[in-house]
Amino acid sequence: MSMTRAGACVILLAAVMGCTSVPRAFRCADSAACVAPGGLEGTCEGSGWCSFADASCVGAGRRYGEFAGDGLARTCVGASDGGVADGCGILGEVCCAGDVCSAGGTSCVGGICVGCVAQLAVGDGHGCALRRDGTVACWGKNDHGQLGNGSTNDAAAAVAVVDGQAKPITGITAITAGANHTCALKSDRTALCWGDDASGQQGRGGSAAVNPVPMAVALTTITSLSAGARHTCATIMSGEAWCWGANELGQLAAAPSAGSAMPLEVVDRAGLAIDATAVAEGATHGCAKKRDNSLWCWGSNGSGELGDGTVSPTALLTEVATLGKRVSAAAAGSRVTCARLDDGSVSCVGLNDKGQAGQPAGTTVAVPTKVMIEPATAIAAGGAHVCARLTGGRLSCWGDGAAPAVVRQGVGAIALGATETCSARGDGVDCATFGDPHLSCP
Repeated sequence: MSMTRAGACVILLAAVMGCTSVPRAFRCADSAACVAPGGLEGTCEGSGWCSFADASCVGAGRRYGEFAGDGLARTCVGASDGGVADGCGILGEVCCAGDVCSAGGTSCVGGICVGCVAQLAVGDGHGCALRRDGTVACWGKNDHGQLGNGSTNDAAAAVAVVDGQAKPITGITAITAGANHTCALKSDRTALCWGDDASGQQGRGGSAAVNPVPMAVALTTITSLSAGARHTCATIMSGEAWCWGANELGQLAAAPSAGSAMPLEVVDRAGLAIDATAVAEGATHGCAKKRDNSLWCWGSNGSGELGDGTVSPTALLTEVATLGKRVSAAAAGSRVTCARLDDGSVSCVGLNDKGQAGQPAGTTVAVPTKVMIEPATAIAAGGAHVCARLTGGRLSCWGDGAAPAVVRQGVGAIALGATETCSARGDGVDCATFGDPHLSCP
């Protein structure tokens, strides 16, 4: 058939079909080939066809594009499309049938494929990893004792966090890092902090610029823990939230002051306790996710990071009303706040001079605005950038002058610091500025 006749056939078919385009099957070799008009990035599924984010699709949260073959065009990605398409067996995703994990160094624990690193925390020049065995290792700057190894010497390689008897601390279930201090939650619902304590950010009633050994926080029954630059907050089993440390901008949810070295209760505008399940602390502001899945913030607001449409700081709890009661998780960085909603979408608010709120750099983001990425399973905020872990272990980041883009594959836990981006892999940790690989597991 000549080109002229082929073109005529296409025109005739378009006329018969009401001027619709003729779908042409397009197989992909990797996700780089899946880019929709307008620049929307897609996913090359295990089936060899491209899909794109669609929150209405239960499970994977993705829908095949119009050029997918095998009868899959415009259908939701499902488990029958071949495990990997849904992230099955990949680090940080559900295990495949028979408790199988595909990534090296991973094993199936509680139905999830996990590596040796369960969680990461990054501060201003130091990082820490919570191993699956309940121990903690840290690396980087140590001028304030933030590595918790009993010294103030910097460490290029990870060192164990130890107690007063120089024995590795154990039974840790979560970690968090401020600018120059680090805290850990224990299985008995108590917490330990170490590093800088000049502002009382360790919550033990003391005040020391250098504390290289983990010390107990004066609070019990703790369920979650989050550190800001020079303050720390926690939720406890009763649902109350408590904060301690610096408070020059009301980041303790109390009238601006020199701060408190002992935990202060976070209360609502009526002076009543809040029913919170998690806290997310930024450099000088904080947020709490309530049990009803609403998000409330307080503290600095010079860039609109509280999400109330203003740039006025307040120590009073302010609801990020536009998000409704759909917040699954929140992350706060330096003058930016992001929330992951129940459909996996991510919305951010606050400073956007480098695009860290997920919008074109320089635009004002006074109320939470959706970031155009696929559904996320985790989010983290840093100095001038934010990252989200997407299904299948892909890491998408934005800020520092760049639009959202996938920068890594096969990641598990993620954490951001002032400038650093760290992610767990099956057998260790990679960090963008600390050097790769940074921590390797036996």
